[in-house]
Amino acid sequence: LRIEENDEVRRAARVVAEAAAATLAPSLLAKVSWQRLKLRGVDLSRRKMDGLDLRDTDLEDADLRHAQLTGVRLDAASLKGAQLDDAILRDANLGYADLAGASLRRADLSNAHLVGAKFLNLDVTGAIFGGTSPGLETLRWDLVKGWRQATLPATLKTQLEDRFGPTPRGPRVLMLMWEVPPFVSGGAWTACHHLVRALRRHGADLTIVVPWDTDTLDEAPFGVEVPVIGMGLSAPRASGPYGSAVQISSYGTAQAPPYGASTYAGSGYAAASPWLRWGGYGVSSGTPLLRLTQAFTQRVQRWAADKDFALVHAHDWLTWPAARAAAAATRGVPWIAHVHSLEGDRRPTGRDPIITRLEAEGLEAADRVIVPGASARLRAMTDYAVAAEKIVTVANAISPDGPSPGRMGAFETRRVVFLGRLTPQKGPDLFADVAARVKRDLPDAVFEIIGAGELAATLQRRREITLRPPIEWQERATAFSQASALLLPSRAEPFGMVVLEAMQSGVPVLYPRDSGAADVLASGIKITPAAIEDVAQELIKLLTDAEVWEDIVRAQLAEIAAYPKRDHAGAVAAAWQIAMA
Repeated sequence: LRIEENDEVRRAARVVAEAAAATLAPSLLAKVSWQRLKLRGVDLSRRKMDGLDLRDTDLEDADLRHAQLTGVRLDAASLKGAQLDDAILRDANLGYADLAGASLRRADLSNAHLVGAKFLNLDVTGAIFGGTSPGLETLRWDLVKGWRQATLPATLKTQLEDRFGPTPRGPRVLMLMWEVPPFVSGGAWTACHHLVRALRRHGADLTIVVPWDTDTLDEAPFGVEVPVIGMGLSAPRASGPYGSAVQISSYGTAQAPPYGASTYAGSGYAAASPWLRWGGYGVSSGTPLLRLTQAFTQRVQRWAADKDFALVHAHDWLTWPAARAAAAATRGVPWIAHVHSLEGDRRPTGRDPIITRLEAEGLEAADRVIVPGASARLRAMTDYAVAAEKIVTVANAISPDGPSPGRMGAFETRRVVFLGRLTPQKGPDLFADVAARVKRDLPDAVFEIIGAGELAATLQRRREITLRPPIEWQERATAFSQASALLLPSRAEPFGMVVLEAMQSGVPVLYPRDSGAADVLASGIKITPAAIEDVAQELIKLLTDAEVWEDIVRAQLAEIAAYPKRDHAGAVAAAWQIAMA
């Protein structure tokens, strides 16, 4: 059973194992090692098997209901899809076991060892986690079903309820997004990620719908209490000047360009990604991007026709036609257009007329418009004549348990980073200009640009900076490791999520004074990006005075720790109530 690959032999041996467990005394069963056996689908229900050594055993889809498994060694065992309802697992060792999709309803796990266990879609409704269970506090409880109905240590349960919110309640909200892992370009997805987590802490009842085939999506990006439903579209594989539309990850799965690689404003990847053919390459009615938005709209409209939602909330122009159709299909419920950027931000000159028209139509049709800051509010009013009373300004949220906990910055490295899309909007060329000026006084300063886009070829010729490839979104915090500063010299920055994330990581941030982040933050260093000499002097002072550096980091950490208490998600929920009134 450890080495046999023949299915018929395995089935026969499994029958023998089942008979042995039913016939022999537990003390005799425990005298031999069951370690590394391949027992997929085995029926060991109601068997007494206390103290067995089942380390590394393959028990996928096994039936272990009502089994007595006190003190069993299940270290690193595969229990995916296994049925363990009403099992006795007191003092069992489940360290690093894979319990994805398993059921432990009403199981007794008192004093069970759970360090490193995988819990995706595990159902623990009614389970007992009594005594001292090592690893309980480190588990991904947002991936576990039924933990609210389980018996947990009181302190842990309070912590989980504070972190993930109460049971979903209130009006059912349909939220439309274009980006979801692995199809992620950066800021807009990051804002959505934190917003949804914050809304869940309010108890919001959310269903997320995205264009892509569900099988290609990362599982449970918001936890199991927020379903993410794909509409079955495939990202196009057309080639562009910087590569293919869909990359193949190291795991062999289809994957969109990583964090910082694709763009809303004409990066190289914009011509070769699921956000195909916008920005610098333009959009026309025949391009794949427009066909995708049309197909998404049609599928969402059909899907929503028999659903019962009280509100539709849609992020950026790509989803607004679908939101309008879904709202009409769902008894004409109200819908909200959430702006993360507008065409005037992405392309201050040479705006794409089709995108501009689609933005105008969406902003006009929406019942309410949410913008992240004063500059976005002004642009919506001036570029699209959106009435002031229709606009709600809500700064982006950030999770207290964000991806970059702790202090990672370092004064002594003199390492200054830029993280984002390499487009004129984001100003990596201004970053390089500042680098050239600073290095005249501080030759040992290091300037790194992390990202990809249309300015990549130009930036490669700049000797004062080092160009790094994009970072996977889940690993973006590594960009801040040992960084002395983050410089964000955007020509237009409706908000700037990277500002919040860098502050969480203990890295001083220089960011535009007219950005949405600057509207709500007092700490950090606010700059005028085009004023190269002024920005350079601020950086030189920061990189040469440890006391100044420490003061800025302390102020940022204090402000960002208190930031979630400002309850920006609560302001979104209030906008929902106004729209539904």
